[in-house]
Amino acid sequence: MLKKGILALAAFVMLAITAQAQDGPQKGRKGPNPEKRAERMDKLVADLGLDEATAASFKEIHADLEEKAKEIRNLDIDRKEKRAQLDALRTVADEQVKEILTEEQFAQYEKTKKKHQKRQKRRRKGKSDEGRQ
Repeated sequence: MLKKGILALAAFVMLAITAQAQDGPQKGRKGPNPEKRAERMDKLVADLGLDEATAASFKEIHADLEEKAKEIRNLDIDRKEKRAQLDALRTVADEQVKEILTEEQFAQYEKTKKKHQKRQKRRRKGKSDEGRQ
């Protein structure tokens, strides 16, 4: 009888530990790497050929976008609502970027953004395929 009680307690503790481990905000993700983000931003600024003042404004817009997006992701709301708010936030940021870039720079920015989105989509698809095997 004592063995059954100990086994049940051990099973409960293991279940509680497993459930708690799954409550993390970014399941399976290491989180953003600030150094890599800064490198990517510097590369994008260089690719677009931005002067110092424009580069500073560009980085400020993206830092603000990142901060607000993080706040939205932490909200306790429906996933569809989060997506809608994030999409609206990105639209506003894109309009701000468009105001500070030339037409050519903005076209290059859009092209780079689309390329990045495709790469992200492929990564997500690859990860979801791994889980199905």
